[in-house]
Amino acid sequence: MKKIVLLLLTIAYIFAYRVKTPSDVYSYAMLLKEKVIYLRKKAGIKKPFPVVQVQHNKIPRHVIQKALEILNKINTYRITHN
Repeated sequence: MKKIVLLLLTIAYIFAYRVKTPSDVYSYAMLLKEKVIYLRKKAGIKKPFPVVQVQHNKIPRHVIQKALEILNKINTYRITHN
């Protein structure tokens, strides 16, 4: 688990100094999806991903704000599954 978090932080550090394009965001989202699938397998979660509706009228968010939200979720997961 620590290696995954370290990998995520390293990737975030590398991407922080580049100009982001929609392709960059999409590829990073696919990497995160693969990591979530790995964590779900490791935790023994057999249910498929929940189906969600497409969101409309969304505005861009700051990268650091989103990273903090994800970090909070990771820490919550650690607490509940340790």
